[in-house]
Amino acid sequence: ADIEALLAAGARHVSIYALTIEPGTPWETLVRRGKRALPDADQQATLLELAEAELTARGLEHYEVASYAAPGARARHNLGYWTWRDYVGLGPSAHSAAFEPGGAVTRRGNLRGLETWLKDPAAPQSRERLEPRAAAVEGLWTGLRLLPGIVVSDYLDRFRGAIDRAWLERRVERERQRGNLEWRAGGEVLRVAPGRWLWHDSICASLLG
Repeated sequence: ADIEALLAAGARHVSIYALTIEPGTPWETLVRRGKRALPDADQQATLLELAEAELTARGLEHYEVASYAAPGARARHNLGYWTWRDYVGLGPSAHSAAFEPGGAVTRRGNLRGLETWLKDPAAPQSRERLEPRAAAVEGLWTGLRLLPGIVVSDYLDRFRGAIDRAWLERRVERERQRGNLEWRAGGEVLRVAPGRWLWHDSICASLLG
């Protein structure tokens, strides 16, 4: 019923994922007191699979682990995260990222709270720099969220200061043999195997462990 309502309202992009219950929130209190029950992992998987079947049957492409889009309606902003592009966050609590030619990335978070930020908009709340190898590891995790896969040449070019194809192939081989990852287009594309998207996080944890 929720999906029907979304599409009837004209939604051309839908993101579906499990709600994270944060400590100290009203939801957390309700769950802790037994007034609300959360679905277990198997129930969540079933719901996600049902949603995928319904959305794809209605013409939306399942292009990212949690995202579905009508033709031409992929989320350009989120694609920037998954394909290792720079982005700029403006305003309180916003985040930015800038990649260096060798693959390192610097991330910055703005001050939280409107009044605090207005007093010094240029001051950072947080700053983090990932060296090229750490950025490449994280980039593989995020890139594999895209179900069409990673364009290998783009990935190697972005993180060329830290990795090469031999490094990537060594990482991939075990999960490929398990049927979780596959090479496509003559080895030019790497993707999570069809039907394995629900296990993206565990596949990547094993891949990068």
